[in-house]
Amino acid sequence: MIPVNLHQRLAGLAALGPGLAAVSALALGAALLGAALALADVPVEPTLLALLLGLAAAQFWTPPARCLPGIACACRTLLRVGIVLSGWRLGLVPLTTLGTGHLLGVSALVVGTLLCGHWLARALGVDRDLGLLLAAGHAICGAAAIAAADAAAPSRARSAPAAIVLVTLAGTALLLVLPPLAKALALSPATSGMWAGGSLHEVAQALAAGAAIGDEGNAMATLFKLLRVLFLLPLVLLLPRLRRWQRHVIPDHAAAVRAQRPPLPWFVGAFAVVGALAAAGLVPNGLVPTLRDGQSTLMLLAMAGLGLQAPLRELRSVGWRPLLLTLLLTLLVSAGGLALALAV
Repeated sequence: MIPVNLHQRLAGLAALGPGLAAVSALALGAALLGAALALADVPVEPTLLALLLGLAAAQFWTPPARCLPGIACACRTLLRVGIVLSGWRLGLVPLTTLGTGHLLGVSALVVGTLLCGHWLARALGVDRDLGLLLAAGHAICGAAAIAAADAAAPSRARSAPAAIVLVTLAGTALLLVLPPLAKALALSPATSGMWAGGSLHEVAQALAAGAAIGDEGNAMATLFKLLRVLFLLPLVLLLPRLRRWQRHVIPDHAAAVRAQRPPLPWFVGAFAVVGALAAAGLVPNGLVPTLRDGQSTLMLLAMAGLGLQAPLRELRSVGWRPLLLTLLLTLLVSAGGLALALAV
């Protein structure tokens, strides 16, 4: 007889099947398309193709309820495991080059984006909750920061889905132009990677841009992006207090907000462990291909899932003001990321 707990866990794993199957189909299509384009001497990063295929599919197909758990798993769990596996790339970068200036620069970029987002939202007349979520998504880590902020301090309006779509689309557009623009500006791989990590919204987008730049660029993109992700914890700890101070959390939600346990970015610590082992030369050379292939596969699945979660129909009721705010924040963070990369 199967124990109850084991039976529940097996049922939970089975529930992931339909969504993971849909994401896997898109990832496989992206891999095949990437291989075909490479043969035609038109190299395109498969992770970018997976995101584009997911976005295209989301416009014509609404995933049924049975697919949602698997898609969410790809966007959260598989993405984070892929980030952990990518820690091997830190062995390619001399970490002695990461000094106080880097940390202060990333801190200024994140805090500056949050403050400018708040000010721009007020100036444009954008709903304060939506403006705050958009600022958090641009400053820290895209959809994950938006979801964490909305979980830590729920808004009265249903702002999170629209914010996620806007940030995902803006990050996708930036992902398309950043690597070729970095090449046109004759930036070094390390500088290009810093720019990608300091500018792109999603972790998967930063890794995709880094992969298009090369191993050194990927390592720097991952490192700088995860420095921004570290700000997720102080954000979700301080946000409920800020919302109550602004009187934007309705009274009967206050107790629930105080009881919220903020999500801890555990994958950042795991990434740091793998990266430290790689930087110390403790990752065997024979294990590197496994880590690289595992990370690439998980990133394909995660990017396809992110695309499926961004249907354009969510934007119908948003209006032009949040669109303009998203454009301005994307330009701001990309300019700030480039300035940071050139400065350090």
